[in-house]
Amino acid sequence: MMVVIYTAIAITGIGFLTSAAVLPWVVVLAGVLMLVSGVLGAPSAWLGSWWLEGPAALTSVVGIMLVSINELVLTTAHVRWPIHVIILSVIIGLFFLGRALRVWPYSYRPGVLPKSKLEEAEERYYKTREEYLSTVSE
Repeated sequence: MMVVIYTAIAITGIGFLTSAAVLPWVVVLAGVLMLVSGVLGAPSAWLGSWWLEGPAALTSVVGIMLVSINELVLTTAHVRWPIHVIILSVIIGLFFLGRALRVWPYSYRPGVLPKSKLEEAEERYYKTREEYLSTVSE
């Protein structure tokens, strides 16, 4: 699920960068941050490399917040309740912040990639050793 979210963030960043001539510099900076966070976050979420996903999530929060701050400062005519943009961005930011704080202390989540032959052999060895020692000690 997070891979899809990071991909959508990267696509949004590309969308901002392709219309950089008509957008404010804050939105262009947000587009750069969102593109970087999407490019770094999607593979790290896919592979379980949490040491990189934490900073990617925080970078995406900063990009999203820059867009919402720009929307709040420059209220457009089609928005009747301009504060909704910042509220939605805060909710999205809290989701990402929670994800970043949850995964950042861990550098890798075991079990994401298949175990190697050596790891499987070590696991069987320790299990057999425990069974043997428990049988001998009885």
